[in-house]
Amino acid sequence: MNYFREITIPDSVLDDNRLSASTKILFGKIAYIISKECFCYVGNQYLDSTKNHRNANRYIAELKNCGYIKVEQEKDKKKIILINKGKV
Repeated sequence: MNYFREITIPDSVLDDNRLSASTKILFGKIAYIISKECFCYVGNQYLDSTKNHRNANRYIAELKNCGYIKVEQEKDKKKIILINKGKV
């Protein structure tokens, strides 16, 4: 079943030249999940549809290094991701 899901990317993220286009889209996906659940608790396979899911780690690192998100690692290889409200 196909459905439309709208994501929103704040200007501060969209205009940040340090972030790749894919990282900006991932931020929108994380923000969408957080808007529904108040936090994002997912594994790389959900955030990254490529075969090896390594891109998600890189994109998350970009967002974290630029101060847009905070990440708490869980034991089952899923991450709790929170948006740094002071940055966006």
